[in-house]
Amino acid sequence: MSSPSALIYAGSLMGTGTAIQERRLGFRPKFVKIWNDDGDSGWWSDTLPNASIFERIDTTGVGTLEATGGITPKAAGFDLGDTIMNQATKVIHFIAFGS
Repeated sequence: MSSPSALIYAGSLMGTGTAIQERRLGFRPKFVKIWNDDGDSGWWSDTLPNASIFERIDTTGVGTLEATGGITPKAAGFDLGDTIMNQATKVIHFIAFGS
């Protein structure tokens, strides 16, 4: 019997201020963590609705569940909406997990 294996992909992309399609993963993620160089971070898991994101903005330190503009899983990656972390010319880092 084969043992289960986890799928993990880490990367970076340039923010655009509009929706981004990230398809380099090659799998549908179950959890995605994103952060930028400003200290803002967020995450999405398959227990949250599509297009949502739990964000923590560094300037306030407060976490907020956003219902739109977040992460939507796709067969080979994810879409990132216009979340506050997706700002034009700002680098966004991410790590995605699947199974």
